[in-house]
Amino acid sequence: MLENLYKVILYYLMALSFFSILGMKFSKKHKEVQEGKKLRLKKLYKHCPCRKSVDNGLLSSILIYSASASFMLGFLNIGFVHNYSNDIIMMIVLSIFCFILAWILKK
Repeated sequence: MLENLYKVILYYLMALSFFSILGMKFSKKHKEVQEGKKLRLKKLYKHCPCRKSVDNGLLSSILIYSASASFMLGFLNIGFVHNYSNDIIMMIVLSIFCFILAWILKK
């Protein structure tokens, strides 16, 4: 049962990482559109919810809280249960990656 929970958390962290990278890319493109450069997909850059959450700072706070919870869960599971499965190790690595992305988004 817990293996399924670890997989769900792993997929959740992957989706958060993907949406944050997508939001960073669209945020940069939206700034270029506002400066006057001509791009093809102006409406996509303007109305993307990933970009709006990056600009508001909502996505970085979600990344920080999710990464810290999964990091603590992974290390507590390794420390108390001595479970060294690949899902837990990947969850710890992805949580560190999410911390780094959140730090980049805060800048």
